[in-house]
Amino acid sequence: MKVDVYVLCYNEIKLVPFALDYWAKFATNVYILDNGSVDGTLELLKSETRFNIEIIPFESNNELNDAIYLELKNNSWKKSIGKCDFVVVSDFDEMIYSDDINRELQFMKDNNQTICFPRIYEMVNEVFPTHNGLLLHEIVDGGIKNQEFGKRVLFNPNKIQEINYTAGCHSCNPVGEVNYYTGNQIFMFHFKYLSLDYILKRHEEYNKRLSELNKKNGWGKHYSDKNKRKVIDVFKMLMKKKVNINEGLKKGTL
Repeated sequence: MKVDVYVLCYNEIKLVPFALDYWAKFATNVYILDNGSVDGTLELLKSETRFNIEIIPFESNNELNDAIYLELKNNSWKKSIGKCDFVVVSDFDEMIYSDDINRELQFMKDNNQTICFPRIYEMVNEVFPTHNGLLLHEIVDGGIKNQEFGKRVLFNPNKIQEINYTAGCHSCNPVGEVNYYTGNQIFMFHFKYLSLDYILKRHEEYNKRLSELNKKNGWGKHYSDKNKRKVIDVFKMLMKKKVNINEGLKKGTL
């Protein structure tokens, strides 16, 4: 089974060791769509030897510009047409996981299921985790199901002609042979709230980089200083309502 991963990247050095462990489970090639990382992210990525990584830089005038991001997510994966079975198109903090991902992908292929809406969990941790060889979901405090976050990040590039993500990529209008995965063992863990300090600093960084286009269209407004209180409240809610992800995976109760 050949799977190519396309992932947007900007100064993700803290997440790199964890992301590499997830990709090593299924990726043939990982294409890093890099928006000018300067924190050592690229150097760490280039040291990976378990699978092929290619850095694809792009410019946005050092701004967070969702129009550019949207163009990349809607089209970059097309270079994998005829070269792999599935692609993953995601942000850096979104990790695809299954206890046997190749089994699930083979099931999709055998049943001509061309796109997956994974079971999505918003993950949370009190302090930023230390990389220790475990997968990140095995380290964090837990998470809650958040299907409304919903991203169709996994699909067959040979059967889906256009994915047609909308701004933010929480919805799409795929064209081609659109047959959804009917299993329930493919998850996407969203590692955004990996300590309150981490998420607040990331939002502050993103807010400073918002392009005029983003501001005009209200894209990324959740990064604004005005929403700081809401971010804190969401973090507290996640910590209060989180479930033990590892226990749920073992018991099949997620």
